[in-house]
Amino acid sequence: MNYKNILIFLSVLISVVLSQPSDLYLYTTTPQGYWKITRINISTGTITNSTTSLIANNYIFTQFLEVNSDGDLVFLGLSEGKTAYCTYSITAVGNYVNTSQSTKVLKTGSFSMFDSSIVYDNARNSVYFAADLLTREIIFVYDFETPSSYMVKLSVPVNMSPTGAFDGQDTYYLLESLNDEISNFTLYSYNFETKTESKPLNLINFPKNSTTFLFYANDHLYAATYNNSAPDQLALVYIDVTTGDCITTYTFYETGMPYSINYWTYSNYFVLMTQTDGKYFLTTLNLNDNTYTTTQIYGNFPQYPILSALIY
Repeated sequence: MNYKNILIFLSVLISVVLSQPSDLYLYTTTPQGYWKITRINISTGTITNSTTSLIANNYIFTQFLEVNSDGDLVFLGLSEGKTAYCTYSITAVGNYVNTSQSTKVLKTGSFSMFDSSIVYDNARNSVYFAADLLTREIIFVYDFETPSSYMVKLSVPVNMSPTGAFDGQDTYYLLESLNDEISNFTLYSYNFETKTESKPLNLINFPKNSTTFLFYANDHLYAATYNNSAPDQLALVYIDVTTGDCITTYTFYETGMPYSINYWTYSNYFVLMTQTDGKYFLTTLNLNDNTYTTTQIYGNFPQYPILSALIY
């Protein structure tokens, strides 16, 4: 490959990686048993609706997991009897693609968790999520390749419901605050390749008194933190997983939606829904340089969809 072709190749690669997401899809169900699909164009804010037959026979979709390499959406499905999980792949407009093998739901008694901690490991065809179980934190593992299900028991002490994120390779990260004031945040991690738990890493300059959700995007670990004293204020915090240093990279001062998890990430983009004077907006932030666009949403859409996903 000559120099000119290398430059062309790199420019195409960069445009693919940095291209802004085009649509936000919101999924709800109708009383007649159909999926209602609401598509919001991120550039124009216009809305289109469609319906399609339910395709998850005897399963309830519970969580969006990823857009796979074919552009299909992968969802986590829970059987109606709540005894088994599986993954379902559908096209964005609701056409069935395939289903994984099912694996049984682990019976553990009561536990607490955040839905945002449910993540998909494409390479291992597994779903992970962190939870509080009695006096310790655990990671639930649902392996659809084997299939099997099991728990990874951690030494992480319990003080609040854990928030977790996966790096897409081997490591699942968990965040805990070791006091009731939510001001002493510590990062833990578990490596699925080596099957080892890290030593706790104290975070430096992490926002105090915050409600926090971890996410992994742009090849880095971030936290979306709501200021408990001003819950409309959302800060994005970069976390150095080696040193524990934290940098607040961007702050949304008036979201109009306190403690909302109506945000989505893909590649190097963070998309947040906000509300002002009864009007709703989507702000698309480039995590590389903090440039952003804001678009008003025109039309009615479900405020609390069952599932939602960004599509390119």
